Amino acid sequence: MTARDIESLDCELAVYRKGFLSVHINLARGYLTWRESNSWNNNFTRSLRPEQIEQLRLNLANAGWLLQLPESMEGDSLESDLGNLQAHHSSVAWSLCLKSTGGCRRDAGCDTLPDGWSELRRMIESVSRLPFSLN
Repeated sequence: MTARDIESLDCELAVYRKGFLSVHINLARGYLTWRESNSWNNNFTRSLRPEQIEQLRLNLANAGWLLQLPESMEGDSLESDLGNLQAHHSSVAWSLCLKSTGGCRRDAGCDTLPDGWSELRRMIESVSRLPFSLN
């Protein structure tokens, strides 16, 4: 997968008794959507500058761990992944979906964040200008 192939990234984080954060970054159309359960006034959609889009594409393509996510079917739902994990009463649940022209790479987990999460968090924070964490 090349940087040009990356179309979007969906990233969700849920922390027990603290809420959830959900970010959708559409690189094909150039916008970011942020949803936060505890601060409805922080829910927004923001357009991305062309240089932000290119930098994100390069960073995502160079993040080898993201390219190792398992491939999934297009109809699979990110929300159902996170909902199933929260049903186990884990302290932390996360879900990722990287879409490209070749398909989707998706993974989800609980209790521990995947290797590379802090790198991904910095990428999201650079374009959202908000911390991607739940306090």
